[in-house]
Amino acid sequence: MQILFDNYKVCDTCRSLWGFSAYFKEYKLLLDTGSNGRILLQNMKELGVDAQELEYVFITHSHWDYKWRQGDRIIFS
Repeated sequence: MQILFDNYKVCDTCRSLWGFSAYFKEYKLLLDTGSNGRILLQNMKELGVDAQELEYVFITHSHWDYKWRQGDRIIFS
């Protein structure tokens, strides 16, 4: 599991905001998306995770900080 988005910086060049997201490479699974899709994508790029390789996105619950907002939608295809 690789944390991509968290309240704390997950790498020196990554940004942090309220929320959470993790990547499970062996399953090509994104668990939750954090509160900001643009920052999630920037962090993925910084950490070498290719969004085009994702096959699954699993949202654990509908709190605002675990899924991106409607106006911040990410399209992976």
